[in-house]
Formats: sequence, C-alpha cells, structure tokens
Amino acid sequence: MEGFADDVDLDVTVYVWSYADGTTDEVCAEAEVEVKGYGEPGEPAASGETELVADENGWVTLPETSFPMAKSYTLEVIDDATGGVVQTVGPVDFAANENGVILPTLTDLKLQLTEAGSYTIKGYGTNPNGDGEKAVIATVTVDSDSELELVWPEDGVFSPADGETLSSTSVKFSWPVASGATSYGLRVFNGDGKAIITKTVYANDYTAKLPDGDAANYRWSVTAKAGKQALPSAEMAFTVVEKMSAGLVITGVSVGEDGLALTAECTEEALGTLVTVEWEYFSMESLKWTNGRTSGVTVGEAMEAKLGGVTPAAADFVFIRVIGTTGKALTDWVPYELQ
Repeated sequence: MEGFADDVDLDVTVYVWSYADGTTDEVCAEAEVEVKGYGEPGEPAASGETELVADENGWVTLPETSFPMAKSYTLEVIDDATGGVVQTVGPVDFAANENGVILPTLTDLKLQLTEAGSYTIKGYGTNPNGDGEKAVIATVTVDSDSELELVWPEDGVFSPADGETLSSTSVKFSWPVASGATSYGLRVFNGDGKAIITKTVYANDYTAKLPDGDAANYRWSVTAKAGKQALPSAEMAFTVVEKMSAGLVITGVSVGEDGLALTAECTEEALGTLVTVEWEYFSMESLKWTNGRTSGVTVGEAMEAKLGGVTPAAADFVFIRVIGTTGKALTDWVPYELQ
C-alpha cells in the first residue's frame, strides 16, 4: 500500500469480505505497522566477485549489490582509458518481490560491452532525499570487440496481451527484459491510430492512465534500445470496457457510521466492483456547499462512502453520481435529503 506519510505508526485491521455480504464485522487479522522515513541513500555495497571478465560476446553478470535506503538505482560504465561514461543504466526503481516486499538489492543484471578494453562500473542509489554517494560495483575486462545483440527472451510475457480485455483505464504495461537493452520506447495508439503515449522507459514496466469514456480499443508496442540499435516487439491490441455497463441504481442515502450509507440495486455480476462516488454536499448548519470524490467504493446492496472533511448530519442535502471503472458516469446527478 502506498500513500502513507513516513515516520508514523499504524494500527491495521483486516475484516472478512464476501460478494454476498460485503465487509463484515469479523476480524481476520490485526497488526501494528511502522512506516519508517527515508534517510540519506547509503553507499552501494557489492558482494561476491567484483573483478570480472566478459565472455566472447561482451556479456558480464554484475555481482549482487545492495543500495541501502534507495528507491531506485543508477549505473555508470566508465572507460578506464578515457575516464568517460560510455553507458548509463537507470534510474531504475526497485520492484516488489513475490511476497510484495521491495528490497533495494540488484541481482543477476547482465550488461554487454562491445569494445575491447577495461571498464569500471559505478552505481548510486536515489530516494526522495536525493542521490547517494557513488561507489565501484565491479571492474570489467573485455578481451575483444563484439557486436551488440538485442534479444527478446523466447518465453517473455507482454502485458496487456494481444486480444486482452480490461475493465480499468489505469493500465500497467509490462514486458520482458531484453538482453542488451539500456532503455525501452513505449508507444500506445487509440482506435483512430493516434499515438496517445510515447515514452522512454528505463525499467520493464510503465503504468499509464488512458482517457476516460466508453469502451475503447488500443494498440501498443515496445522497442528495446541500445545505442543506435533497436528491437521492436510485435504490436498488441487490447480493449477497455466498462465493467458496470449494466448500470447501478442508488435507492437511498442516509447518515452512516463513517460517512454516507447508500442502499442500491445492481446486477449480481456487478457485486464487488470498485466504483467512485462523486458528491456535492450542502450543510444546513453552515449553509455551505462542499464537493469531492470518494474512490474505492465497493458495489453492493449496502455501500459506504466516506466524505473527506465533511461530517454528515440528518436533514443535510447531497447530490450524488457514480463513476465506473473507465471514468464513465453510471448514474445521473440525484439529490437526496439525509435521514
């Protein structure tokens, strides 16, 4: 979960939820979570062999390297003969492992150096406080010149896959790591063939917000790049459709325990869908309007929408409409007097 301020202690309670009953009062887990603040990024520390010799094609695998307190890392390949930087990798964000934990450690990264010579590879970490100190990660000897080789892995997975249907306009594009690549060019086209995203990325994923609206068709591709060489992927098509196309009817609004309590009618397939509730609230006490959006509201016969900065009270008025997963309005604005 992202978005918490740092240097805080949180009490986390997980409740049982089901499509039929929604969120219940039954607690299935509780925990205390300490959100630590970032310090200054520490100096990278490599473990294992650091004096390396590239293979006949110029490939070398860097040693496992930790980047203390870093959110991302950057590598510089320096030609020892000239002292100049001949290749830069990053900045690359550290990704979560299979357990959802982000460890600031570089593992199994391969680089290809195509010209004979000796090289020093330095790295540094970065976090919201800035860049850390550079440190030597490895030295590399390349015995002979070789040609750069860009290759997509045979079993690589591209997402969204060709022909895939999504129900959200927030799309994570991901692709396999191409050997030899130092960057990737991402392009996304709408149904009219217009490029709506053209982005250079230094990691192998990128999350984008596509235009809101009704069902839409898109095409995308990614090109691995290294120097003057480029290796494009196949072009893939996907569709974004509104999961709540069947609609939703709000039948009543009242004062809830922690916001607005909504009763609704919807189809069975829509149960559990997350929607956004837009609201315009009028207080009879202050005679003032307040407006906002509450996202992540779970669709069901009973729904709860928290109102930021507003404490609902009986006899107040609120206008509400519901926004679906693609940004499409599922209901018109409807006024309610709170009970």
